[in-house]
Amino acid sequence: MMRPHKLLTVVALALPLLPFAGCGTDDAPVDPTLGGTSNNQTTGLTIPETSSTGGMDTLDTGEDDTVGTEAGTTMAMDGTGTTGEDESSTGEILPACDMMDDPDVNGLDENGDGLDGLAGCSVFVNAAVGSDLNDGLAMDDPVATIARGIEIAGTFSPPRPVLVAEGTYNETVNLDSGVSLYGGYDESTWERDVFLNETVIAGTEFRTLVAINLNEAVEVDGFTIQGLSFNDMGQSTYAVWVRDTPEGLLTIDYCTVIAGDGGDGPDGNDGMAGEDGGNGTQGASNGNGGSAGTSGCGAVGGVGGDGSGCPTLNGGNGSAGGDPTAVGIGGAAGASECSGNTCNDQGGNGVSGNDGSVGVNGVGAPTSMDPDGDFGGDGLWAPPVGTSATRGNHGGGGGGGGAGGYDVDSGILCTFASGEGIGGGGGGGGAGGCGGELGETGGPGGGSFCIVAINSSIDITNTDLFLGNGGNGGDGGDGGNGGGAGTGAGGAQGTDNGGEPGAGAAGGDGGGGGGGGGG
Repeated sequence: MMRPHKLLTVVALALPLLPFAGCGTDDAPVDPTLGGTSNNQTTGLTIPETSSTGGMDTLDTGEDDTVGTEAGTTMAMDGTGTTGEDESSTGEILPACDMMDDPDVNGLDENGDGLDGLAGCSVFVNAAVGSDLNDGLAMDDPVATIARGIEIAGTFSPPRPVLVAEGTYNETVNLDSGVSLYGGYDESTWERDVFLNETVIAGTEFRTLVAINLNEAVEVDGFTIQGLSFNDMGQSTYAVWVRDTPEGLLTIDYCTVIAGDGGDGPDGNDGMAGEDGGNGTQGASNGNGGSAGTSGCGAVGGVGGDGSGCPTLNGGNGSAGGDPTAVGIGGAAGASECSGNTCNDQGGNGVSGNDGSVGVNGVGAPTSMDPDGDFGGDGLWAPPVGTSATRGNHGGGGGGGGAGGYDVDSGILCTFASGEGIGGGGGGGGAGGCGGELGETGGPGGGSFCIVAINSSIDITNTDLFLGNGGNGGDGGDGGNGGGAGTGAGGAQGTDNGGEPGAGAAGGDGGGGGGGGGG
């Protein structure tokens, strides 16, 4: 059976890291002008150091079974079906495992041992009938997982190849130096056909096939490598992730690499509503001014003016808790007559305070315009994050009312009208409402990556690359509503001949918080 292939054949392509890190949608072929292409047979695709593949939907590297390198991988067969002759305890390569029958795309048994490969010098993996309690050294005694097969193969010197039967292997595979993987074997007969016997490595973590610091050649041949898809939390997914592996040591041949979908970013939380301003209290008839309205954000009202002494006092100014909101100015006190030289007069009336201004709404945050993000020192993609909104400004506190004027009538000059007239205390101003809190920025969506190579080189031939979709950024949270303003209170009438006080003014409403930007 011939493997279907596209007319496009990539001879060599140097892929920079960021432009190809992202998500794909349609299954369109690679632009044949990108990086240099030809309609001749492929000679291999090499990803140079600090590179990744992504941002393209499919990439067919041809049908030539040439790989970048096989140096350092020794596989041999003695034809007897026995095992153990090349145990790592000796380090000696015996003639029994020195015969060559590398697994090939045609499934040819070149040494007549009944297997495309070395029947007596391989490790066998079969998900259908295997057990990780087996030793994996014979076709009828396979292990169940690729990870266990790699572990066993690495105990030999040189390491043995791992032959994997068809089926789906739900695991993350960490490659080991010198241990090559060959899929496409029939689970019953162990005949090899990489096109008919699909062998799937389905990731169970955010990375599916991982290679770090390889120092001996490894070939991965005949697999579908499938990245894990995520639904939420902005999780990125990597089907193949390679780090610190020099040129010529890793070959991917006759594979299909399918990136999973990145997770959607979380929505930002809505901002909390601002606290309402407290109400001012009424002034007292004994001349004491009313208390200012209280505030949890410092946007207090002005106190009422005090009319118990001569001269009486103006109402206090409001506050905006440090924000630039205009505050209410306290009312002026009524005119006082403190000399006692005028009989039967009266203190002047106090003036009411001015209202505080409404706080300005916060500024909503824009969605991030950075399309790329960046790779951090850990080799993982750090997505761009939207900017933050601002909270609403606090409303200004209302001004306190001015006290009524104080009057003194002298007992010497004013025989029938001596005494003092206390001005009424001014009313306290209401506090401003607190500004609404900003809405949180939505979290960024996760990236979808086929292959990421960091300080590494990979030879890729006869391989299709398919990208998933990057996750959507989360919605920004709504800004909180501004708090309501406190009301001002009236003053109280003082004693005879004392002036009437002014009322405290209302505070201003707090501004609404800005909405958070989308991720």
